[in-house]
Amino acid sequence: MQTVSIANVTRMPPWIRQNRGREAHYPATARQVVDARLHTVFEETRCPNQSECWSRGTATFMLLGDTCTRACGFCAVKTGNPDWFDRDEPRRVAEAALGMRLKFVVLTSVNRDDMADGGAHAFADTLRELRLRRADIGVEFLTPISATLRTTPRACSPRPWRACRRAHRGI
Repeated sequence: MQTVSIANVTRMPPWIRQNRGREAHYPATARQVVDARLHTVFEETRCPNQSECWSRGTATFMLLGDTCTRACGFCAVKTGNPDWFDRDEPRRVAEAALGMRLKFVVLTSVNRDDMADGGAHAFADTLRELRLRRADIGVEFLTPISATLRTTPRACSPRPWRACRRAHRGI
C-alpha cells in the first residue's frame, strides 16, 4: 500500500483532497457492491468522484459485466468479447439497492453488441426485480445505443429506453 506524505497532502487545495474510504457511507456502500459481485461506473471507468458519491450512499450500477464490446478511445472500461451473461445480476442489484436503502437507482451498462437486443433485457429484468422489492423506487436508465439501433434508421430513436420496453412488455 502506498503512503502519502503529509507535506504532499497539505500542499493540495482543500477542494482536490479526497478522504477516500473515511466518509460516513463509503464502507457500507463498498461492502454492498463487493459482496453482491456487482460492477459500478465508479470502479470500471476509474471515476474520480467515487469517494464523493459512495460517501453519500449512492452508486451507478453497471449491468452486463465489466467488459464492453467496443473500444471507444475516451472510455476506461475494459474491452473484449464477453461470451457470458449473469442471469442472477438483476436480483443482486435489487438486493444491494435495498441494502443501501436507496430511494433512487441509476442503471447503465457496457455495450453488448454480441446480444441480439443489445442487453435491453438486463435493464427490464433489473427494473422488475427492483419494483418487486420496492414499488416506489425511482430508476434512471442510461442506456447505450446498440449496434442494431445504429444500423436501423427506423429504430434510431431519441428514446433508446423504448427498446427495453419492447423487449419485455408488461413492466
